[in-house]
Amino acid sequence: MENKTYSLPIKTPDGIIKLKINHTVVNKDDENMSVIISTTIQGTPVSCQTKTTEEALILLAKNLPEKWHINSCISCRFGHFCPVGNYVMNCFV
Repeated sequence: MENKTYSLPIKTPDGIIKLKINHTVVNKDDENMSVIISTTIQGTPVSCQTKTTEEALILLAKNLPEKWHINSCISCRFGHFCPVGNYVMNCFV
């Protein structure tokens, strides 16, 4: 198991905040890999578990309060998704 903590910039109606994100990868070298991203948003614990970091961050973004948005490019900062679509096994620079 691999654990990391990140500060993720979030744009809110009141300005930019830094949200502390706990990132856990279970079975990293296994076909059963699982990624868990957890945080606390306005006092409420939120946990997103999927197969990839990108999917977990997308799920987190969907769980943000209204008018809150991740203020960084998920693809560029955390993954390998193409900026114009999800093209598996392609790297766009």
